[in-house]
Amino acid sequence: MRVHQIELEIQNEELRESQRKLEDSQRKYFDLYNFAPDGYFALNKDGLILDVNLTGAALLGVGRRDLHNTAFIRYIAPDDRNQFHHQLLEFQKNADIKHNTELKLLKMDNGSFYAHLETMSIQDNDGFFKEYRVAVTDIKEIKNKKEALKESEERYREILVNNSAVIS
Repeated sequence: MRVHQIELEIQNEELRESQRKLEDSQRKYFDLYNFAPDGYFALNKDGLILDVNLTGAALLGVGRRDLHNTAFIRYIAPDDRNQFHHQLLEFQKNADIKHNTELKLLKMDNGSFYAHLETMSIQDNDGFFKEYRVAVTDIKEIKNKKEALKESEERYREILVNNSAVIS
C-alpha cells in the first residue's frame, strides 16, 4: 500500500509540473500574440471578426471586445473593399493560397492608414473551413517615404530638364 501511495505522489508531482509548463507556454503565447508588432485577426467565412490581438485593435482604434463579430470590411476604405471581397472569394476556389495585398484601412477616429495584409484560409482537422487569418502591418511610413522619394525624383527631373534647356 505504501509503494502505491509513493507512486501516486510521484505521478501527482509530474502532473503538477506538466500543468506549470502548460501555463508558462500559454502565457508566452498570449504575450507573443497580443504584443506582436502586427495586428492579427481571425475572421469567419462571412468576414466577421472572431478574434483580434491588442495590436490589431489599437491599429483600428477600437477595443477588442467592440470588434468581436463586426465586419472587418467595415474598416477597409470603400475604394478597396471590392479588392478584399474578391480575395476572400479566391480562397473559396483555392484554400491553399496566401494573399498579400495593400489596402487603406479606416480608424474609428476617422483617420486612415495604409496596411499590408497577409491573409490565409485555415482548415480544421477534417479539411473544412475554420477561419481566415489576417496579419495586418501598418505601412504608412513606407508609403510616405515612397511618396517623398517620388516627389524628390520629380523635382530632380525638373531641375535637369530646366538646366538642359539653359545649356542648349
